[in-house]
Amino acid sequence: MKVASYLLPAFAILTLVAPSSAGAAAYFDCPNTQVGSLVGDPKTQALFSECTSNNGFSATEFHWSLQFEDPGSSAHVQIQAWLPAELVPNPAAQTSVGTVPLSNIGLENMGAGYVGDCKEAVATTTTLGLVDGDYYCGWALTTSGAKILLKAVNNKGTINDFSIKQNAFSVSVPVPAWRTTHLAVLMLLFALLGVFFRVLKN
Repeated sequence: MKVASYLLPAFAILTLVAPSSAGAAAYFDCPNTQVGSLVGDPKTQALFSECTSNNGFSATEFHWSLQFEDPGSSAHVQIQAWLPAELVPNPAAQTSVGTVPLSNIGLENMGAGYVGDCKEAVATTTTLGLVDGDYYCGWALTTSGAKILLKAVNNKGTINDFSIKQNAFSVSVPVPAWRTTHLAVLMLLFALLGVFFRVLKN
């Protein structure tokens, strides 16, 4: 049909330039990600957030953390889950991502200059020697297949470039503003609709 030949290109362009929504595997920042310490070991720096999980044996929620011992010849990095009362400052809230068996966690040294997001970390060790300037990725996998990813680097005793992300649930983000290309396509669509109605009248 002649009208369809006018309209199909417009719909094709709209499909290409329309903003895409985040997929199910998208990762979002955990609320209140911060560097603190441990109640029982104030010299150890702990990266943690409000993201938690239970262990499948009880309803107790634990906060996942990367711990960096005070730099020294035998300092270590470790991934571990803590009760809020064991972290300083105590997390004010809990955002559960599900159930994580203790066998489904790991920690990997990604080396210096790492720029990834830790999705490729697969090592299953939980404790590593601390190397100044190297990036460490910790991960915890839930029974439903979601993940918590923890990332940080220690530079001369300071924890930098850190993040904790999860893909168990969505976090609201602002809707992108319509760009010039979107407005141009809408104008094209309106013009083609005008052609459509003129053809109908003839």
